[in-house]
Amino acid sequence: MFDVNKLRELTAELGFMPATTDTAAIERHRQHNKNADYWLTRGHRFDHLRREQERRRQRQNPEAG
Repeated sequence: MFDVNKLRELTAELGFMPATTDTAAIERHRQHNKNADYWLTRGHRFDHLRREQERRRQRQNPEAG
């Protein structure tokens, strides 16, 4: 039987409605969310390198940009 209350709780926790309430699948979703949160907060660390690369590219080929 599908537990609707548990599904609602998981939806609130995970931010989406999971297709199953299977414990192993939910744990994978939790780990994925944890990893995504970690890397999303650190994604800006290399923005300065990307901007510098774009500036170099513009200087080398001004017609392209």
